[in-house]
Amino acid sequence: MLKSSPVRVVPPARVDFTAEDRQWIADRIQEVLASGRLTLGTYGEEFERRFGDYLGAKHGVAVNSGTSALEIIFRALGVEGRDVLVPANTNYGTVAAVVHVGGRPVLMDTEAETLGTAPEEVERCITPNTAGFPWLLPNSPAQPSLW
Repeated sequence: MLKSSPVRVVPPARVDFTAEDRQWIADRIQEVLASGRLTLGTYGEEFERRFGDYLGAKHGVAVNSGTSALEIIFRALGVEGRDVLVPANTNYGTVAAVVHVGGRPVLMDTEAETLGTAPEEVERCITPNTAGFPWLLPNSPAQPSLW
């Protein structure tokens, strides 16, 4: 019989923008719309350059989603034909990125108490064909000493 855990409520975030912030954002949106370049424009290029500089990297690459970011990482790591461990309570995009690069997603069980993956579960799922697993907060191994 399963032991029930107390229900945890995650409060929604509230972000307050000042009138000046809202006007600045509205002005930038109008500027981008007027340029006709919704993507790959000057703001994206500036972000990539500044982010790369901040990290001390040659390049920064902006993508449209976390799924695309994971797909780039998985391609760079060469996970095609290999297993990638993913938390069972992840979103579809994590699994989709593995599938898009020809990897095989292996779902790991989630602990009811922590909503994370126990280190023992990670160890249980690792095989010689395992390429790795994405470290996705809050789904990361549920042992703070591993952080």
